[in-house]
Amino acid sequence: MEQQHSKSRVGQVITVFATFLAFMGIGVVDPILPEIAAQIGASHWQVEMLFTSYLLMMAIMMIPAGILASRFGDKRLMVTGLIIVTIFAALCGLSNNIPQLSIFRAGWGLGNSFFFATAMTLLIALSGEVKQAVGMYEAAIGLGMAGGPLVGGVLGSSSWRLPFIGTSILIFIAFILVMASGLVSGLNNALFTSYVMEVSPYERGITSGGYNFLRWLGAAFAPLLSGVIGHAIAPQAPFLVAAIIAVVAFVIMKVKVKKFRDSRIKVPRERHVAFLFF
Repeated sequence: MEQQHSKSRVGQVITVFATFLAFMGIGVVDPILPEIAAQIGASHWQVEMLFTSYLLMMAIMMIPAGILASRFGDKRLMVTGLIIVTIFAALCGLSNNIPQLSIFRAGWGLGNSFFFATAMTLLIALSGEVKQAVGMYEAAIGLGMAGGPLVGGVLGSSSWRLPFIGTSILIFIAFILVMASGLVSGLNNALFTSYVMEVSPYERGITSGGYNFLRWLGAAFAPLLSGVIGHAIAPQAPFLVAAIIAVVAFVIMKVKVKKFRDSRIKVPRERHVAFLFF
């Protein structure tokens, strides 16, 4: 029993570490965007496409990834995602123009969708508690998002290609740790995620895919829209738009649903309207 607990603990640590590395890849290009634009000869909105192509692909593939995880298993899909990220991150470092970079970043997003659709499910299975798993998952996300620009800035001071290649190496290390670990199963953000995972009547893989689809679909369009709004109105305008959206989201979350239409699904009668997305 103690040996099984030890293996589960190791699996948790490795999965959290891999999640941290995967999310670090989102912000790793932040500090090197001006250098990429200067050396490749791209405009501001073109380099922002590196975010949009990445996040849009990741958002679109979240639901299919959840379905694939239910069919083929969490471990297999997670390992596949890490391999894809390793390959496409390296290709980003070898690319020579914006179209190539955008395509390879989209491939990177595909690999991340496979990983993200399974990481939370694996953590829940390994920890046995939804809240604990969600807390570790969201902590890895926060640290990864914060560490990405730092790593990008340090490595990018020598060459804009190094952050991509460095991330590829780190993800490959995460891939090695996940075969080695023998995984056999499949703070606002933490609250939202915990809520969705607890109340959804569907399989966790599908729930995770649907939740991440909505989450990253918005993130995919945000950089591009921010650039357009900031250029057309004022640099401070995107912050005002974000504040308005936050207020609208708060109002929506306060709306109660009195009756759930599908009587076959046993769900408490009063649920937040956000649950209807699932």
